[in-house]
Amino acid sequence: DLSEPKSPKFTFEVKGRGAKKGGEDQLVEGELRMDGQNLYILLSNITDFDGTIPPGSIDPFIDQWWSIPLPEDTWSEYSFTMEDEENLTEKEKKMKELVENMDWFKDLKYVDSSKGNYHYEGVLDNEAVIDMIYRLSEINEEPLSDSEKKEMEILFDSIDMTADLYVDADSIILTQFNGLMTIDSEESGKIELEFESSMNDFNETFDVKVPEDAQEFDPFSLIGPMMTLGGGMGDTSDTETDMHNGLEMEDIYGEMEMTEEEFENMATEFEIEMEEMMKEFEGMEY
Repeated sequence: DLSEPKSPKFTFEVKGRGAKKGGEDQLVEGELRMDGQNLYILLSNITDFDGTIPPGSIDPFIDQWWSIPLPEDTWSEYSFTMEDEENLTEKEKKMKELVENMDWFKDLKYVDSSKGNYHYEGVLDNEAVIDMIYRLSEINEEPLSDSEKKEMEILFDSIDMTADLYVDADSIILTQFNGLMTIDSEESGKIELEFESSMNDFNETFDVKVPEDAQEFDPFSLIGPMMTLGGGMGDTSDTETDMHNGLEMEDIYGEMEMTEEEFENMATEFEIEMEEMMKEFEGMEY
């Protein structure tokens, strides 16, 4: 529901599957809901990603709805694509025109027609996407630095995506988008991600059902699982059980070779940095 572009509402059922070359398929399943002010996340299933997620570390997050309050202007940066022309600044009009005239895919070819949809195949045009990002940053008077451009090029050099596009024959609106993305980099190796998405009920308003048992997400609840990703560091012979938001985890002070006081100081500094970052994010102008 994009009737209010700066407070969108949506529901997504998420089912992701991917694998490193020669590895087993890894799965992520869940649901996303957005009611205009809060993002709700449900993680219903996730595999261990070839052992990179420690056994049991993610269990407290499974089948539990989590809410994340979003800053008031979260969607302002993107709402120009959905706003009427009379509500836009001259800068936003230029950005909207650029996005609307963007050809995202190359090598498009017609496949067939069925169930009232035209079926096309195409390949994501990485160069066109990079060029659009550069031009948007210039219109927004925040041009990318040479190092940022280099990082962008390296990122897109590692990505290939093919897509199946289904367009309604009457309205000429995209109704289904299926893709296969391959990421091949020195850091991650070769990973394949396959996804499917369908869109319907266009130009209709709807209410998002807010999960009654949703808990506000606490980023500190991830500290335990993140620390254990570096397993093997330090002396772990002196272990005990600790609790954080109901999460049972090994004593990570020994693993990180720090005292409990040092760890608490680190956590406090992290919290301060997060708060400052959120304040800066809320104060950003677009």
